[in-house]
Amino acid sequence: MVIVNLEKQGWVTKTKDPNDKRSHTITLTADGERLIEEVFPGHLQRISELFSCLEENELAELSYLCKKLGVFASQWKAE
Repeated sequence: MVIVNLEKQGWVTKTKDPNDKRSHTITLTADGERLIEEVFPGHLQRISELFSCLEENELAELSYLCKKLGVFASQWKAE
């Protein structure tokens, strides 16, 4: 659904992989690249401000926990 919406906005293109019909390649369009260049710096600034309340050891712990969740999620089989 996300890719479909990005495609409708003209920010990405979706191309079928000729060698694997289950797979698609998603590519940013020129408009998509302009949007990223416009939005990303402000987004990064807000994230930096949000995380600035954390001490170095807290950031390290958060990083560790996020990695742990990521590993678990990659092995998790939805029922």
